[in-house]
Amino acid sequence: MHFLGALLLLALGYLVCFRLPLVDISHLIFGGSTGDPGLYAYLTERHIRFSFTGVHPWYEVGSFYPFAMSGAYSDNYLLPAFLTKAITSFGVSFEGAYNLSLCFAFLANGLSAFFLLRALKISFGWAVCGALAFMCAPKLAFHFGHPQLQWAFFIPLCFTSCLRFLEKRTWLSAQAIGSCVVLAFLCSAYYGVFAALLATVILALGFLQEKRVSSVINTAKRLFLANVLSLALLIVFAKPYFFVRSELFSPPISIATQQAAKPISYISAPVRNLLWGPLTSAWIKHEDYLFPGALILSFSLWGIFLLIREWTEMAKHHRALRYSHRWFILGVIFTVLGFILSGGITRLIPLSQALFLGAGLWSLLLSSVVALRFSSDVSIKKFREGLFLLVLLVFFLFTSFGSIGRAVDFFPAGGLFPLLYWYFPGMNAIRGLSRIGLIVDLILIIFACRAFQGSKLLQKSKLIVICCFSFLLLEYSFARFPANEEASLVHSHATILSQYADPEDAIVFLPMMTPDDGPAYPRYEVRNMRS
Repeated sequence: MHFLGALLLLALGYLVCFRLPLVDISHLIFGGSTGDPGLYAYLTERHIRFSFTGVHPWYEVGSFYPFAMSGAYSDNYLLPAFLTKAITSFGVSFEGAYNLSLCFAFLANGLSAFFLLRALKISFGWAVCGALAFMCAPKLAFHFGHPQLQWAFFIPLCFTSCLRFLEKRTWLSAQAIGSCVVLAFLCSAYYGVFAALLATVILALGFLQEKRVSSVINTAKRLFLANVLSLALLIVFAKPYFFVRSELFSPPISIATQQAAKPISYISAPVRNLLWGPLTSAWIKHEDYLFPGALILSFSLWGIFLLIREWTEMAKHHRALRYSHRWFILGVIFTVLGFILSGGITRLIPLSQALFLGAGLWSLLLSSVVALRFSSDVSIKKFREGLFLLVLLVFFLFTSFGSIGRAVDFFPAGGLFPLLYWYFPGMNAIRGLSRIGLIVDLILIIFACRAFQGSKLLQKSKLIVICCFSFLLLEYSFARFPANEEASLVHSHATILSQYADPEDAIVFLPMMTPDDGPAYPRYEVRNMRS
């Protein structure tokens, strides 16, 4: 019954906030059919026609000619194509099936966040509010033109699976973790890497609280054996990406840092957001809009403040908590001053500023980890859960900032991301690093819901829950998203085809490279071309 109620409320929020043209669902493409939206509509059609039939080699979708394995140049979008194909089998047009699969992704984003919040013992009303906040997150709304990024629901599901495994240690809960990572990868390679990183950090923090090493070893063995099949499938699906990387190159760490988040990203909404967009969209020049909304942000900060205040009380009776608390407060001071000195910028700042800022962020992370390690001696479960979430928040917030200073600076000036870039599989292929800020927003939503539920004033009346839900609908209202039919040819392309070529010919864009581009040149020009 709770599931049905959450589904209906989220469907209402979906219709109010996104205002998609459902009347035209059968013959228009949501998001448009040019640029990135058009690319993924094309990939979906190619997967349906060829990738699942064996007509062409795996991941060979024919785009980006003359390069091979072009399905691994970006997110593969295989699972959404599977769903689209399944819907077309009921007689629905391709456009209608493609749009319905996107609608499914929107609602699944909200429901997955709802399940996570309920697993964390959040009441129904506040869980629905949190689910709405994740489903309509400005980060996802801004990327409406990137359909693959709408399939974010495997990240909350992975989070939930990890929590259930740490609680029950069952074979099925262990398998669910690997399944979420693989399925996330089949929607978006970005989300596959992020889900794997999230699972790794959550499980590591869970093991950190174990008192017996033998228990950790036995649990890790069970986790590995339960996910052998998932690991094998992940290797199969990721193999084309390894091929592309070996034939071309991995993006340098500076590319990811250029597209990293900044502190101001978390208070900036995209221009399509009707309430906050006109006020905050000009603060950011790239795609890193990560504002979770004023209500969520304010209550999440309040929840973090209450946690730190409780930490202060606990520190009076526990030595390790006392010292870690002091280092955490120093980390807050250093981080705030570091961002003030650097003007809110993390990259290409002087080494002295990078050291100052890096030391503050590392202090936040390490002190919270130490506090979590010794919190097992504390009998208050809610406090331990709060520290657990705080470590996750600091970790992914730190990561979202990219390289601190120059990419060549050493620890601690380099930040956390360079370590992940070099040592965590897949992170060296990430370009749009700010997208990991979606996990930060998810954790902020959890903190906000904990603060909602912990407030005696807010618990007294269901009317307050309804008012908060209504305000979230206002906060997450967006200008109507584009939807159009198949795009016509660019004028210059149409001229070429009409005057100089046979109508059945194709226009081929060759890579504009010279031998001055270094060792990539021969690989581009020879090894990676198809005859």
